[in-house]
Amino acid sequence: MRRPWHLTRIGPAGLLFEPSEGLNPSAALDYIEDLVQVLLSSESRYLYYDVKDVAIIDTVYYQWLLQLERSCRLLGVRLVVLHMRPETAFALGRSLDGPIPFSCAQGLDRPPV
Repeated sequence: MRRPWHLTRIGPAGLLFEPSEGLNPSAALDYIEDLVQVLLSSESRYLYYDVKDVAIIDTVYYQWLLQLERSCRLLGVRLVVLHMRPETAFALGRSLDGPIPFSCAQGLDRPPV
């Protein structure tokens, strides 16, 4: 199966995750096992998830991010979402009941919040 994402090593402890058009967030469980294996073999401490090409983070996409964050946390990996558009963050924030469990940053050169 072709992975619907691209991974790039970022320094000694990070991986940059760039989703492609084929990523289906409703099939999250199909991806988690593969990603866990990659994270374990890479010994990464950070997974930087780039959402610059994701216009809308709806409930289904947010659930995918939550499942990914839980898996990362179990491995001792910190999930950092990069390049979230202001309008996407605003729309997502209006639909949440509490804080998001992952960090966000505008780029790799800026610290996550």
